Amino acid sequence: NGGTIKQFNAKMAKKARRIGLKDVKVVNAVGLRNGDLKQLRQPKIGKNAENAMSSRDVVILTRYLLKHYPSILHVTSRPQQNFTIASGQVVTADNSNQMLPGKPYVVPNVVIDGLKTGTSDQAGACFVSTGTYQGRRLITVVLGANRNDPGDRFVQTQRLYQYLQTGVRLKTLTLSQLSKWQRGINGRSRSRPRPWRCGSRSKNTRHPHCTRIIARHCLIGGAG
Repeated sequence: NGGTIKQFNAKMAKKARRIGLKDVKVVNAVGLRNGDLKQLRQPKIGKNAENAMSSRDVVILTRYLLKHYPSILHVTSRPQQNFTIASGQVVTADNSNQMLPGKPYVVPNVVIDGLKTGTSDQAGACFVSTGTYQGRRLITVVLGANRNDPGDRFVQTQRLYQYLQTGVRLKTLTLSQLSKWQRGINGRSRSRPRPWRCGSRSKNTRHPHCTRIIARHCLIGGAG
């Protein structure tokens, strides 16, 4: 039982911390702006406030989902699904993931079986994908793609997989090498980056589609 919206938000924030999410703001359960909830609008919260999290946290959340609820892929991998509504009428819903096998944006040698599209005014077109490549489960996150181009979020995802295929080489590490690598990562600066939205410019770098996994705030969409 999620309780009231305020109680739900508190429970979600607690669960997010337990999972390991660091940059999450929960406004409601449906992903709409606070002002769009009308009489259910939360007081003392701006009308334009909405759920937000960093691309890094989206990856962590996706990994948690796939680990604890792997059966979700039985649903997200279906290209379409029939639903029976009133009077026995059957309605067919197409999967919005255009990177599934047989869809227009398939990536060679990568079998994509999920996961979630999302769109909102501030977030733009978003897509979290997952699939297998060379026997390994992969997760990509694209936030802030062009809302006016239905294929843009899938093109950006294609580029991530293509970069993986051409620019990344797998290497087996010994325990001592792994320990040394982890010490190097942990020794880096932990300064907290400032809140940031997709498409904004930092001093030296622009990440127009959030195609790098960075710990900065990026808005995520709530509906297809």
